[in-house]
Amino acid sequence: MSGCAPGELGGLLALANSGRTGAAGLVWFLVRGGGTGLTVGVRGDVGALDWFGVEGTELPVGGLNPVGRDYFTVTGTHNAMPAGSELPFDLVVEVVEEFVATGERPTRVRWRAEVG
Repeated sequence: MSGCAPGELGGLLALANSGRTGAAGLVWFLVRGGGTGLTVGVRGDVGALDWFGVEGTELPVGGLNPVGRDYFTVTGTHNAMPAGSELPFDLVVEVVEEFVATGERPTRVRWRAEVG
């Protein structure tokens, strides 16, 4: 997703989301140096996020899903996203655009340690 102009990323995620069928979502891993990054999924009106690194995984505060959800990479690898990882699609796009622009953990949402 690097090389996208500002504003293009949301369109690309929406395009990928529009071709989906079934209840599962699509997921990507946006990794920066040092082994940290953002897991990003899209699933209809929602998307999923987690921030990962050497200190563990963090989820957005206020996640909408009370249970974990199935997401798959474009090659079919399963990646279950935990309870509390889903947010409205438009907010997920904003978070991804911030990460791509800064390379840092996004501040558009607050984060909390994943429990369990």
